[in-house]
Amino acid sequence: MEVPTWLTDPFISCSEEMGICLQEEMIELQNDTAMRIRFLQMGESLFWIQGATRCRFPLLSEEAKRFALLFPTSYLVEKGFRAIARIQDKTRNRMDVVSAVTRDCF
Repeated sequence: MEVPTWLTDPFISCSEEMGICLQEEMIELQNDTAMRIRFLQMGESLFWIQGATRCRFPLLSEEAKRFALLFPTSYLVEKGFRAIARIQDKTRNRMDVVSAVTRDCF
């Protein structure tokens, strides 16, 4: 999945693929010097979730939130799969030890 450039640096790019309302908000954002300073101070992740951005640019903030939510969710799924695989490996290893011991005893 490709992250749009406007999400990581909204003051340089403006996507033609955005809807008209999103483009209007993007133009307003790019011309707001106070928001530019906030972006530089906070960084991209905090900038989109802070209250001032959400209030003044609700469509952009909502769109950014959709992308931001994808990564933690997929991370948690991967982490869960790894934990289950580790448990299964431990169980299999114990079974191998038990079967080897019983095989050697008889």
